Amino acid sequence: MNTREISDRLLGLHKSMESIVEPATVKILTELLNLIEELFSENENQKQIIQKQRDEINRLKGEQGKPNIKPNKNGPNNFSSENERKKAEASGEEAKKEGFKLDKPTLEKLEEKQIPAEILKSLNKVTNKRYESKAEFLKAVEEVIGSEAAKLYGQLLIKYARYKKRNRKCRISEIKIDRVQKCTVDTKQLPDDAQLKGCKPKVVQDVIIKTDNVRFDREVYWSPSFQKTYIGKIPKGYEGGYGPNIKSQIVAFKYVNNMSIPKIKEFYDNLRIIISQSYIGCNSII
Repeated sequence: MNTREISDRLLGLHKSMESIVEPATVKILTELLNLIEELFSENENQKQIIQKQRDEINRLKGEQGKPNIKPNKNGPNNFSSENERKKAEASGEEAKKEGFKLDKPTLEKLEEKQIPAEILKSLNKVTNKRYESKAEFLKAVEEVIGSEAAKLYGQLLIKYARYKKRNRKCRISEIKIDRVQKCTVDTKQLPDDAQLKGCKPKVVQDVIIKTDNVRFDREVYWSPSFQKTYIGKIPKGYEGGYGPNIKSQIVAFKYVNNMSIPKIKEFYDNLRIIISQSYIGCNSII
């Protein structure tokens, strides 16, 4: 039952009480309904707090929080049917997002269309090459099969060579680089006239899960005059026997990854972290 349904039922109960005439009964029911509304309100507040904490945990992990989905609004970008959407794509920018390429499966289909074998053999010279426009593709085809054959089979080749480009956004610039490793070439295998022209970068993403156990050597001072000991403070977040990363991970594993307490302990056991299920249970409460 969602929030709206609960609110409607509470409102309906309030209206139903108008038909009750006994003062004692009305008083008891009123107090009960007020108590239910208070508990309902507190429950909704707790849900919001828990969701904010989950979003914050996801943000700290580099992930996204719960999306704020807004209701649909009538506008120029909303289409009531698939046909309307296709028409909009064909008339807009989507029509530009196409290319032309011949590959082996395409040539096999063209062979079924009774295109002469010598023409198909000539088309091997432009196979697996991508062309941005129809004119560029036809020009390349004409160069290998001749103008007459291009006029005769051009439209058929365009039909089977056309493909939709994927609208991929390059996100390499958003990746945080943690280290740079140089990949050298064995110069013994190079010819004498080989010249170094620079480096070609390639970004690969990876994650390393490892322990970060710290021993704090705390300075200790003794004051005879004050009869007092002074000890160096531990950095914030490292109170107790576990650091801030383990404390936040336990909450994330429990509520974001839906892991059970035994599974969380198994994860830390594999990393040789000495931790108890009772500690995990106590620190997984938010």
